[in-house]
Amino acid sequence: MKCARIQEDLMLYLAGELGQKETGRLLAHIEGCPDCTALAEDLSATQVRVAKAWHGNIEPPATLDARIMAAVRELPVQRPRRPDLFSNWRPRQRFTFAAASCGLVILGLIVGRLWTATSGPEIMRLSEAHDRMLVTPPDAELRDSDPRHLAQQLTPLVWFPVKAADLNPEGVRLIGGSRTTVDRVPMVTLHYEWQGKQISLFEMEGAKRIPIALQRLGHESDSYYVRKVGDTAFVAWHSGKTDCVMIARSIPMHQLFHFACHACEKQERL
Repeated sequence: MKCARIQEDLMLYLAGELGQKETGRLLAHIEGCPDCTALAEDLSATQVRVAKAWHGNIEPPATLDARIMAAVRELPVQRPRRPDLFSNWRPRQRFTFAAASCGLVILGLIVGRLWTATSGPEIMRLSEAHDRMLVTPPDAELRDSDPRHLAQQLTPLVWFPVKAADLNPEGVRLIGGSRTTVDRVPMVTLHYEWQGKQISLFEMEGAKRIPIALQRLGHESDSYYVRKVGDTAFVAWHSGKTDCVMIARSIPMHQLFHFACHACEKQERL
C-alpha cells in the first residue's frame, strides 16, 4: 500500500466502507509508517472536536459521500499519530466528521490563496527581531555603507530587489544589512544609525506576505502606518512591490516618520 492512497483509505475506514482485508492492510501500513500514523491521529482528533461542537439531527443527502471523497482527494497529507482512536465511532459521528471535513475543504478552497497573499508578520514580532539584533548582531551581517553596493549583495539572498536608501543627507548613516526570517517570512534588514541610536528597516516582498500593519492601507505608495508602543516607534509603507517597516527605540515618532518619508521617496527613484 502506497502513502499516496492513505487519505482515501482512511476516509473509507472512517465511513465504515473499507473491507476487512483492506482494513488489515491499512492498519499494518499505518503501524509501520510514522507519516501515515500522524495523519490518522490528526483525522481522529478533528472528528472528536467536531462531534463535541456539533450535535444535530441532520440526515446527509444521498450525494454527500461522493462529494466528500472528491474533496478529500485534494487534501494535502498531514502529520500523523495513531489510528486506533476512531475505530468505535457510530454512523452519526462518522457523518458529522465527513460533513465538517467537506465544509473545511470548501472554505479552504475559497480563502486559501487570499490568506497566502495577505498573511504576514506581526509588527511586534519585527520589533522583537530589532531588539535581538541590538544585543547580538547577525553572524551573516554584511557591513557596507554604500547603499547601492549593499543592495546588490543582499538581493541574491531573497527573491525581490532590495532597495537601500541613502539617508546620509538626513544625518542617518547606513551600517550594513542581513537576511532574516520573521514569522516564516524571508526578508532583508537594513541597519542604520542616527545619533548613536539603531534603526532597522525591514524589507519583504509584498506580493507574497503583506505585513499585518499594512493590510488596511491597500497598495498606495503615499500611505503610511505609524505607531508607537512604549519607547519603540514604527513606520510602515509600500514601495512598489516591496513592503517596508522602519523600527527604532528612543527616537521621537515625528523624527522616525521624517526618515521613513525620505527613505520611501528615494526608494521610488531606485
